[in-house]
Amino acid sequence: MEDESVVFDSDRDNKTTGHAKHQAKISQRTPRKPRRAGPPPKETFINQTAFDVYFAHATGKLYKSDNLISSLIEPLTQGEFDSIKARMEAKSEDPSLRRLASSHFAFFPHYWLELHAGYNLLFHGYGSKRSVLTEFAKEFCASNGHVLVINGYKKGGGFKTILAGLNQIPGYSDSTVASAGWEDQIARAYEFFRNTRHPRLYIIVHNIESQGLRDNKSRSLLSTLALHPRIHIVASADHIDTAALWSSGEISARKHPTTAAGADIPVSRGYSWLFHDLTTFQPYVEEMKSRDITSLPSQGQPLPGASMTHQALTEPAMVHVLASVTEKAKRLFQLLATRQIAAIEEGGERQVVGVSGLEMYGMQYDLLFNEARKGFIATSDVALRALLGEFMDHGMIKIGGQPETLWIPATKEIIRRVLQNIEAQI
Repeated sequence: MEDESVVFDSDRDNKTTGHAKHQAKISQRTPRKPRRAGPPPKETFINQTAFDVYFAHATGKLYKSDNLISSLIEPLTQGEFDSIKARMEAKSEDPSLRRLASSHFAFFPHYWLELHAGYNLLFHGYGSKRSVLTEFAKEFCASNGHVLVINGYKKGGGFKTILAGLNQIPGYSDSTVASAGWEDQIARAYEFFRNTRHPRLYIIVHNIESQGLRDNKSRSLLSTLALHPRIHIVASADHIDTAALWSSGEISARKHPTTAAGADIPVSRGYSWLFHDLTTFQPYVEEMKSRDITSLPSQGQPLPGASMTHQALTEPAMVHVLASVTEKAKRLFQLLATRQIAAIEEGGERQVVGVSGLEMYGMQYDLLFNEARKGFIATSDVALRALLGEFMDHGMIKIGGQPETLWIPATKEIIRRVLQNIEAQI
């Protein structure tokens, strides 16, 4: 019995010891947090409304990326652009493309019936549609009324360009207008073509989705004239989301009924579009002639949200500016450009791609002033800043930071070619 008693006590002690060790391990894994006295935290019973959450998010800091395409791709040179344009022009003469374009001509009578059934025509598809629409205007529209061609792909094409075209119509400039305001100009155009003695108006719009035709005045004018019973619009569009420019009501709006002269203009606005696929595979030769694609973005037009610091300057633009400045200004630019190229080459692996971050390779103003004074370029602070001002106005030299640092916002290859041009002139 004594042995059994000893065994029982030993088992109980072992069980108790094992349970204590198990509890100790659990307490080590999940330590308990001490309870706090008092009310619960504030955020458990105060909830922000959706209104407050929206404005708290909208007023937050907006972070913008510096990884712009203009800082990753070197702009085209004029020679490269001319070579590309020559290949595009040669491609437009391909016999298969000419046969495809001629196949669209067979639908001209169908388009003509749709125009006079109360619709305006919007053509979409891959390739330039300019030649096909021009042929339609010559073959059908010109012999039946006035034709106004609006080249939306050109810079400056907008409200004033449309009004200038209307003024070329015989008798239009003789019509009265209440004032020079753009609302009265729209009313004047609408009233003029109410008179059946005047031929109908056919408006051919190339690239109606262009930026020049998106302002309120241009949209109001076109949407009013588009519903005129004696005005017809034939337009082309190349952007895939062009239809998003208008509401469904504007797209499906019906033409205004015929009204007498002097009556109020109907308030409805729209376009009464019928969409047609006009794929031609023709290159955009004429459309690209008016654009400066030798810079990304073009000089003076930075991308939305992009700083002018990251804008790539083109070689022709820089050479043009340098040709009009004084000899001392050329030597100053040469001094800064030489130092910047040396700093970029010394940077090694830290060398940047494009023009983003070039300020790290710039030259401090005090150092530049000392070098300019030694070279007899500028002997005073006023003279140096006067020389720099000419380049800063054209965006060829940037200044910023503390202490003041100056740099050229252009790639190393462009700066090197510009330096060669300067050395040939000096």
